[in-house]
This record gives sequence, structure tokens and C-alpha cells, in this order.
Amino acid sequence: MGFNPNRTAKLRFSDPAFSEAEVVIRLSVSFERLMAIQSIQEQDSQTNEDMVRYLFDELVIEWNLEDDNGQPLPVDYKSAKKLPADFVGACVAAFGEAVGQPDAPLPEQSSNGLNPEELALSLSDFSRPN
Repeated sequence: MGFNPNRTAKLRFSDPAFSEAEVVIRLSVSFERLMAIQSIQEQDSQTNEDMVRYLFDELVIEWNLEDDNGQPLPVDYKSAKKLPADFVGACVAAFGEAVGQPDAPLPEQSSNGLNPEELALSLSDFSRPN
């Protein structure tokens, strides 16, 4: 059985004004794209637009964003262009943080289904008589 490294995450926004926004993104992105997105402020405006387009067209999977009439916005760059600039910036920043975060730590080692008495056996219990 193979391993699929594709992961998703819900963005976490540091600004309380965006606390009700739910944006789910694909975390699987090439390192090259990640570096370009994270350095977005250092790029020229065309590169910025290309990176933001990539983020919203390729990496955002779903969101709960609505227009002024309460209608759901399609999940795409065309809709993202109509969003407030501070929210788009918050999405870019939250994406960078989400991709850079390691997964939660693994739970304590499994006992393999053994009960505590079986786990307490020492190696001497398994030694062969000479």
C-alpha cells in the first residue's frame, strides 16, 4: 500500500475580525511555489498576482464566504479578487503558517493490543534454560 502525502488544513486567522471565516486549503505544494507565495511582498506585481491566483484557484478547496446578498461565493481567484485586501493578505499569511507547521505529535506508542501484564514481562521471562 502506498502513501499519499497530500494534506489539507483549515486556515487559522490571527485577526479576530476573520474568526468566522472558514477556508480549507490543500497543503501539498511544491517547495518552489511555497517560497514564491511566502515571499509575495518582495515580488513584482505580476508575480504577486500569479501566486495569489495559484493560491485561490489551485489550493483553496472550500470556504464559507458569501457576497453582500448572503449568496455563497464560488471558490476561485475571480471571487478572491473581490474580497477585501486585508482578508486576502490574511489568507496568504495563514497559508504560509499552515504549510510550515508540523503535524500534531503522534500519540504515545501503541501497546499493540497487549494488556499491562503482558507488557511487563522482562527479557528473562523469555530466556532459554542452558
